[in-house]
Amino acid sequence: IALFVTGRVPVRASGDGARPVPGADGRYDWVGWASGRQLPHYVAPESGRLVNANERVAPPDFPVFLARDGFDTWRADRIRVLLGKTDRHTVADFAAMQTDVIDPAAEALLPRLMAVAVTDPAAKAAQALLRGWNGAATREAPQPLIFNAWMIQAARLLRARLGVPPAGDAALAPWPQLLPYVLSPAGTALCRGDCDALLADALSAAVADLTHRFGPDPATWRWDSAHAAVFAHPMLSRLPLFAPLGVARIAVGGDDSTIDRAGVAADTLASVHGPEYRGVYDLANLDASLFVIAPGQSGNPFSRLGYNFLERWRDGASVMLGPDPQRVAARIVLQPAEPNP
Repeated sequence: IALFVTGRVPVRASGDGARPVPGADGRYDWVGWASGRQLPHYVAPESGRLVNANERVAPPDFPVFLARDGFDTWRADRIRVLLGKTDRHTVADFAAMQTDVIDPAAEALLPRLMAVAVTDPAAKAAQALLRGWNGAATREAPQPLIFNAWMIQAARLLRARLGVPPAGDAALAPWPQLLPYVLSPAGTALCRGDCDALLADALSAAVADLTHRFGPDPATWRWDSAHAAVFAHPMLSRLPLFAPLGVARIAVGGDDSTIDRAGVAADTLASVHGPEYRGVYDLANLDASLFVIAPGQSGNPFSRLGYNFLERWRDGASVMLGPDPQRVAARIVLQPAEPNP
């Protein structure tokens, strides 16, 4: 097994390309390319495993500069935990891993969040629901709704304390990277004061918004009330008469830090980013490989197969594509055009 970073990466005389630089004297020119084995690669590791879930593929001291920023390792760490539970895994095991919704960022932050003194009664009731939660971002639970809304509000208040305007969100890391650092001993100075007070205010603001949207009792809230994945046809969804045909929506679990990625929109808490396609390849028997794609098989919103995989995709089910179909439901025939005389 192996993992290779492919392509060509520019080698600069100086600088990292993060911002505009003077171009007149050549100090920042590209002086060559790095490719092939000069880029990160791993072949037959002793562990017998290769994992990547969008985090960095090279250590910080790698000789070729690739990027200043990278995603956190929450999802990859969770994959390693699941891989470590046994020495042998089946195709079904890997398919189940792809739909895992345990949030390791929540698991790591919860002890710190439970230590925050909260006086607002509604916020206190919401905080109590998080006590003992295992980080499972399941659709029917109130905890992932409370937790994600709380963290998003905390990042907003932190941004305000640091003087970062709303349009400057890109200046701060996403909250799964930012808040664990800020709430650690190394990062508390970024709170510009009391981190506990910031967290208490953030929870009160989050609960006020959730109460307005979903009612006064946090115990009745559900993650899937806010967290739906939307598949919108780029043209039909914008035409009034055809919009119902051009949009498919389904409530999902997961969040930004789960293996089953369901990136959370800061304003609506909807799922806006995730794995539309999943595949598990059995290299010993490729015909036993598993696949699923959302929202449907045909890609045609006017077809009954346009959205037929939505629930299958959401629930972690899949299909096997053997060499011969068991049943043919529809057929497309492509005919070459007659040549012009």
